[in-house]
Amino acid sequence: MATAPAPPSAEARRIVSDWRWLLARRIARSRTFARSEQLPRLLLHVCKMKLAGRDQELSEQQIGVAIFRRAPGYDPGVDGIVRSHATRLRHKLDAYFSEEGAEEQERLEIPRGGYTPHFYRKEMAAVPVQVSVLEEPEVVLPEPAKQRRSRLAKEFRADRMLYVIAFFLLIQAAFLIVAWRYVRAKRERPTVVQTLANRSPTVARFWSTLFTPERRTIVVTGDSGLVMYETLVSNDVTLTEYLSGEYRDPAHSSAPRTSQVSREFLISLANRPYTSTADAQLAAGFAHLPECNQPNCEIISARNLRPSDAENSNLILLGSRQANPWIAMVEPQLKLVLKKREAPLRGSNSTYGFENRNPQPGEAELYTARKGEGNLGGSETYGQVAYLPNPSGKGKILVLDGIWNSGTLSAGKFVLENEAFAKWLASIEHPDGKIPSFELLLESRDIQNNPARTRIVSSRTITP
Repeated sequence: MATAPAPPSAEARRIVSDWRWLLARRIARSRTFARSEQLPRLLLHVCKMKLAGRDQELSEQQIGVAIFRRAPGYDPGVDGIVRSHATRLRHKLDAYFSEEGAEEQERLEIPRGGYTPHFYRKEMAAVPVQVSVLEEPEVVLPEPAKQRRSRLAKEFRADRMLYVIAFFLLIQAAFLIVAWRYVRAKRERPTVVQTLANRSPTVARFWSTLFTPERRTIVVTGDSGLVMYETLVSNDVTLTEYLSGEYRDPAHSSAPRTSQVSREFLISLANRPYTSTADAQLAAGFAHLPECNQPNCEIISARNLRPSDAENSNLILLGSRQANPWIAMVEPQLKLVLKKREAPLRGSNSTYGFENRNPQPGEAELYTARKGEGNLGGSETYGQVAYLPNPSGKGKILVLDGIWNSGTLSAGKFVLENEAFAKWLASIEHPDGKIPSFELLLESRDIQNNPARTRIVSSRTITP
C-alpha cells in the first residue's frame, strides 16, 4: 500500500499563504517569464529562501549548486552563470512591472550586489516616528575643540576626494563620448556582411531561417579549457560527461595524474571557461547580421547551454566537437566528421582530420592539415559548414568547425563575408525559395592563424 504523503509543515503553510510568495508565483507564471526555464526557478528559489529566513544561503556559489547544477567546489569567479542569470532576472522583473504587472499593488526587487529579494507594497509609506512625551530629550554636549578640528580635517579630505573623483569621472565621460562617436561612425559604414545581406535575397532568406521571431537563436562558443584538459589527459569528453560535469568535480573526477601536470591542475583547468578569439570574432559577426533579432538572440558558452534550450532553439555551434561537445547532437547526420588519430599522417602536422564516411569520385577518405609549400608558407587546413535540422524537430542548427582555430574561422568568414557562399546558396535554392540542408568542406591556407584563399572541396545537399 502506498504511503500517504506527509502533510505540509506549519512553516510551509505559512510561506504558501504569504502575499510575497503569491506575488513571486504570479510573476514566475506570467507571459514575461514564459519563454525562460531557468529564470522562474531562480526567482522562486531566492524568494523561498528569503521567506524561510535562510538569507545566508543566497550566496552566488550556493545558488549555482542548487539551481544550475554546478559542482559544490566550483569557482564563481571564473564561472559567472549566476551573475549573468541574475542580471537577466532583474531586466525581466523591470519588464513585468512596467507592462504585464503594471497594476500590481505589490513589488519585488533584487537589488544589485546581492541575490536577496526585497518586497514592498505601493501603499506603504514612511511612517513618522512618534516620540513619547515621557522620553527624556537628548542632551547635546558642546563639541571639544580638538574633536572639531579633527572633524573639519576629515570633511576637508572627503571634499577633496570628491573633487578628485569628479575630475576622473569627467575624463572618463569625455573618453566614452569620443569612443561612442567612433563606434557609431564605424557602424554607419556598411560592412561586408551588411552589404551582402542587403544585396542577396537568398542570403537574407538563409539567415532568416536561423534568426526567427518565434524561436530563440543561441550562438554557442567553444570551451577552450575543455580542449586543453582533453589534450593533457589524451581523452575526449563525451556530451553526457560534459553535461554531468563530474570530470571537473574533485569529488568524482577520474582525471589521471599526467607526467606534465598534477590532477589538481587538471581539475582547475577544466573549470575555467576559456573561449578562443576565433569564436569571439565570429559571435560578434553574427550579432551584427541584419537578420539577427536581438531580443531572441543570445551568445553563451558551450558550458552554459542547457539540454532544454538546445532542443527548443535555433543553434549556431562554433568550434570542433572537442571544444563544443554539443556537435555530437548532429554527428549522425554528417558525412564528414572531425576525428583524432593516434599520430599525424605523413606530410601532415595535425592529429585531427575530417573522416569522409561516404567518399564520392574525386573525394578523399580523410582530409587533414598539410604543411605549406612555397614562399607564402602556412599550412593547408580545413573547415566545415553544416546546415541541418535540429534533431528535436524544432528549429535549425548551423555547425562551423574546423582543424585548429583557423579552420573554424575560415568556415565562419565564408558564411559571413564570402561571395562564394551567396553563389552556392543560389545554386541549391528551391524554386519556392526554400534552402535545403547542406554540408560543405572548405580548404584554406592558414597564415598565422588566419585563413586565406578559401575554396569548397566537397559539398552535398541533404534530402529529408
